[in-house]
Amino acid sequence: MKAGGPKVMSEAVRILASEVASQINKLVDLPFVNEEEEEVFFQMVVLKVFDAVMSIVTKNGKAPKRSDVGDEPIPSRPVN
Repeated sequence: MKAGGPKVMSEAVRILASEVASQINKLVDLPFVNEEEEEVFFQMVVLKVFDAVMSIVTKNGKAPKRSDVGDEPIPSRPVN
């Protein structure tokens, strides 16, 4: 087992997700939603993203190769 174990890691991830969600919440305003609900929403989204990234990174115990990810650059804004 790694130092700290799963409980410490999940607590660290939760704290990081909370900080990232707070930063997003400062930048994004959802109409008709109060600030507390926005914060909870963004925390859930960030935790889901972290979970998806961790499942990719930890797949087979190693990070994916560039060829597994694809060559398309991530757009900086939505493309219509």
